[in-house]
Amino acid sequence: MYYIGIDLGTSAVKLLLMDETGRIDNIVSREYGIAFPHPGWSEQEPADWWDAVCDGIPALLQGFDASLVRGIGAGGQSFGAFIPKGLTLSLTGDCNDYMGKGLSGGKIVVRPPQGIPFKPEENIITGNVALYGATSGKAFVSGVAGERFAVRNSGATAVVEGVGDHGCEYMTGGTVVVLGQTGKNFAAGMTGGIAYVLDENWDFYQRVNKETVSLEPVEHKYDVATLKELIREHVEATGSPRGKEILDNFSEFLPKFKKVLPYDYDRMLRVIASVEERGLDGEQAQIEAFYTVQKKK
Repeated sequence: MYYIGIDLGTSAVKLLLMDETGRIDNIVSREYGIAFPHPGWSEQEPADWWDAVCDGIPALLQGFDASLVRGIGAGGQSFGAFIPKGLTLSLTGDCNDYMGKGLSGGKIVVRPPQGIPFKPEENIITGNVALYGATSGKAFVSGVAGERFAVRNSGATAVVEGVGDHGCEYMTGGTVVVLGQTGKNFAAGMTGGIAYVLDENWDFYQRVNKETVSLEPVEHKYDVATLKELIREHVEATGSPRGKEILDNFSEFLPKFKKVLPYDYDRMLRVIASVEERGLDGEQAQIEAFYTVQKKK
């Protein structure tokens, strides 16, 4: 159990991440020009520091799982739906449809029990429409997901060991890694984000909807590093035998991966890179790139 503490010092307001024995970290510190407590406070001044404290809580929890919930058995419908940043749900078992629906910054781990007599990468562990409409966060699934995995995903990151039909349908952002087979019509209507798919049988092109996306080898150093790191995280989170096999023989498996990249998204990334070379960065570069692309239509 962890707590967020507020330390009103003589010259600063500090947020502290604490456990039951006391302070364990001091990440956010806001300095102010008045002492605490201050007999001359106006009504606005306490509100000011309290607003600052509330604003600082997300930064305090960044990169830290404030709450970890472990489950065993069946997760049922909508397991982990809408969970926010700072919350991790780790399930040893399986779950039904809509796992991670609307995922909003949290982390989901689904894995089978140890000692099972079958291969996780060949068996369904979560149902249809997982990560529907997810906006951020991560999901690691040691097993196969059903149909329409990551449909309308706009920012979440996921690693799974196989998906059914219509995977990454209407996806607009985020990253998906598939360490196994996909069903038909993969990436239909996909306009943003990136998918990396293991194509061991060299037949993935037959199951991709090529209307909006291209297939490329994973060659750029950024893509290689991203793919390897996500597989490493997947193995660390789930203990996946399939993931470990790929990591241990990464140079052998790398040529078998395909990068699924939407045409419009690729065009926008290239324009953003060009704009950044002129000195703009971040949101300014994205806005300038948007107007540049619109003018060319």
